[in-house]
Amino acid sequence: MRVFLASAGAVVMVMAGSAAAVADNGDGLEGCNQYEICFNRDADNYRFQKHYYGGDSDHANNKFWDKVNNSLTGSLLEDNAYHVRNRDGSCYVRVTDWNGLAPSVHDDIPNNGNWIRLNDNVRNQNNEHKRCP
Repeated sequence: MRVFLASAGAVVMVMAGSAAAVADNGDGLEGCNQYEICFNRDADNYRFQKHYYGGDSDHANNKFWDKVNNSLTGSLLEDNAYHVRNRDGSCYVRVTDWNGLAPSVHDDIPNNGNWIRLNDNVRNQNNEHKRCP
């Protein structure tokens, strides 16, 4: 009986951890606020954004928020980010393109609160980001 309860507890913990990772939307507000890591889709405006408090090991199912229409878009973050703003508060953020069979490439975003254009190797080719790697 103890083994079953321990196993059930482990399953519940794994499921809860997965749900929390998917639901990371920073503070849920439209602005890129203190302690958030924010992605922007377009080169010429800041309408479509995605915010986080932590890292995300797979951008595949994350969608941008439309700040004008106050709605989730069908536009995926993966391979569509142009700018990143790091307001983490303590360290840099590493954005990575897995790059298929070739070695992964990275862009390290300083913790300065400015919108930074991703470098050519990662811009619109992003798969994940890590804070304080």
